[in-house]
Amino acid sequence: MMAPIEFIFSFAKDILDGDITRLATFPLGNLRNDEIYGCPDRKFDSDDTELMRAIYCVVFGETWKNLSMENAGCGKLWGDTLNTYNTLFSPPWKEKFTPPCKEQKSSKI
Repeated sequence: MMAPIEFIFSFAKDILDGDITRLATFPLGNLRNDEIYGCPDRKFDSDDTELMRAIYCVVFGETWKNLSMENAGCGKLWGDTLNTYNTLFSPPWKEKFTPPCKEQKSSKI
């Protein structure tokens, strides 16, 4: 198995045409049937794809020394715990972080 950072760069080359910046907007649901970067031999969960396991290893690896691609789906190292409600990576949602402003009328008492 390749190192997590190599796995991420492989994904960028194979799926993102070499443009790693496209990862930020890539819909993880597109990996549903992907046998390499998705969830091979297990139920699909966008937080627990092989790609996300590699990302968790790169992001949290210095802090959690025991984190690896092999155990990144076990116990507290589960993707849902690390990426609760898809706050870091999620399906495209334009207004997710910038909801439209509404003018509020102040009421006088």
